[in-house]
Amino acid sequence: LYYKATVRTIEHEVDHTFLELERQAQTGDVQPRVMEPFIAMTMEVEHNIQMLEECKLTVPQLIWLVDYPNVRIQYQSLWALANLAQHEECRHQIFVARNRDEGECGVEVLYRLFTSAQSQPALKMEALAALINCSVSGEVSKFLVQN
Repeated sequence: LYYKATVRTIEHEVDHTFLELERQAQTGDVQPRVMEPFIAMTMEVEHNIQMLEECKLTVPQLIWLVDYPNVRIQYQSLWALANLAQHEECRHQIFVARNRDEGECGVEVLYRLFTSAQSQPALKMEALAALINCSVSGEVSKFLVQN
């Protein structure tokens, strides 16, 4: 009974993660581990189609969070994108998602972070992992070769 009374849906967990991040950003006190429950979800999507569908909807927010002013949030967003990029449906979402400020596609954002001299090594590593996973897609590999 306790489990049934306290269990939260996948949609609730995803929404809670992003709302909590927004609340923390408004107060100026971002807890570095706010994204960790969401990362755990991205590691389990292979076994749960409903979870994959919910996580796929978050790709545009994750692309935006890659440029968030907190390095830990950037790292966790890249980690989540690298996990999601293992799935074809998500690769396309990453490719078509746009950065809110620059108008770059998701793959351009990842490439910019990987090649930037200002990026920390951990960020470069996760950006590279996401790019490698995305490059399995024909449209992404063509885009990377042409640009």
